[in-house]
Amino acid sequence: KEKSSCIKAYKNEIYFIESNPAFEFWLLLHFVFTDRQFRNCDEVITELKKNGRLEKYEKSIEYFSKNNLYLQLKEKLESAINHARSISIDINNPHTSYSRVFEVFEELLQKR
Repeated sequence: KEKSSCIKAYKNEIYFIESNPAFEFWLLLHFVFTDRQFRNCDEVITELKKNGRLEKYEKSIEYFSKNNLYLQLKEKLESAINHARSISIDINNPHTSYSRVFEVFEELLQKR
């Protein structure tokens, strides 16, 4: 049933994209490969805000409205895709950090 609802949503151009523990893990993969187990979003944001990354990052609507993350990260997209694809997902471990966002970008890049 879950798969069929995802397919139906896909046909309506709604995507369900998993990132654990948070979307910020996908952003972090633009800068570094890591398969570290982060306990929560705050731990990922701490890594993301390190020097040379997204130092002023905030998880807020205001931040996303004022900053075009795609423009900031598009040169690193290929690295992020490769990093995300390389992570082994342990489905029995709820603390495994991973992101499936790359699948959407791969599909969009194929359509070009």
